Amino acid sequence: MAILSRANQRKLGLEVRRARLLAGFTQSQLAREIPLSQAMMSDIERGRKGVKKEHLARIDDVLITNGRLLRLWGALHSQPAAQRWTLSSLTLEQAASEIREYQLSTVAGLAQIEDYALVTLRAEYPDRQKRELAEQLRVRMDRQSILFTEPGTRYLLVLDENALRRPIGGRAVMARQLDHLLGLSARSNVVLQIIPMDTEQHPALSEGFKIFTIPDRGEVLYLETRLSGGPVDHPDSVSHYTRLFEDLRGAALSVPASRALLTAIRAGLG
Repeated sequence: MAILSRANQRKLGLEVRRARLLAGFTQSQLAREIPLSQAMMSDIERGRKGVKKEHLARIDDVLITNGRLLRLWGALHSQPAAQRWTLSSLTLEQAASEIREYQLSTVAGLAQIEDYALVTLRAEYPDRQKRELAEQLRVRMDRQSILFTEPGTRYLLVLDENALRRPIGGRAVMARQLDHLLGLSARSNVVLQIIPMDTEQHPALSEGFKIFTIPDRGEVLYLETRLSGGPVDHPDSVSHYTRLFEDLRGAALSVPASRALLTAIRAGLG
């Protein structure tokens, strides 16, 4: 059985906590019944650690949930790989009124064409079966509907020029990808800026990130690495990356100059 993503561990942990509170148990009381340490029970509820199937079955019995937690555990484990790793990001994307994103080495997923996306997925997950890759590709392409359903989610994207000059998938694929970016940049809800290669003081030579503005909740940061990703809503972290994004925009070319550079790079591909 695959290990749950951190996002799904948090989802399961929240349900454990909700069931415990409804049953009138403290963490210590429930931990003694399982038995587990109170610290372990706290980590499970916070999504910091996974929970064994037999322990979850015991929690269901103690809290008299009729097996609800164990069914959720099974459902989360049975999700396709693409859903397990992107559910949290998808939820945030669908709820957001604005998305700010920075990517250094590749075009952002929300702005990829299908052929480009498939090449990047194969590179990221070389051991995945064709069926899994097809599911991940479908999820990635479906995500983009938020930009085209009027009035469209506001999308501020900062890309490094390197991401546009790297011919992922070959010149023909990259040419179509750049055409797609030009089309996106013409939309009223999309702001695309490019950080030129000759920038000497680059604010962020690191992994990409997103900042979601969620109505009635505020800002949520999503940090993404090669192996995992997850939301962060700690105020200090959100503030740091919000300032970093503004620094990136300051280092980037203006919107018209970015579009001109994109057009020039596209022309070079024939």
